[in-house]
Amino acid sequence: MRNEQSRGRYAAVVRQYVAITGLNIEDFNKLLESIERVHRYFGDCLPNNCLQPIAPLLIDDNIAMACYTRYFNPIRHGKTTASYPFGQGVDPNGELMQLGGSSYIHTEDNAVQYLEKKIENEKPK
Repeated sequence: MRNEQSRGRYAAVVRQYVAITGLNIEDFNKLLESIERVHRYFGDCLPNNCLQPIAPLLIDDNIAMACYTRYFNPIRHGKTTASYPFGQGVDPNGELMQLGGSSYIHTEDNAVQYLEKKIENEKPK
């Protein structure tokens, strides 16, 4: 990145994204309906435009929920918060850490834990 201002523009908006689907399993679909009811409840209790809309999406005709979180928070919003390291698989070259510069910080609240299933010789481990 060229300078602190350029980095700041990107650090303010860069985020990680995942879409979760239950592959049309009824329990998952009911869970999403419950989440929508809770969202409507808060929407009714709070002033207009306080909540972002909740919008499930379809992936191959399966209902899904899009989830995301920012990689950074402005330092001014958490001056006493400690920096949290990026995982090796998330930032292998240290580019995200540099992107934060001196104005943005990656905290534990910004971290997403990933689980994976390792398969050796076609047998789950």
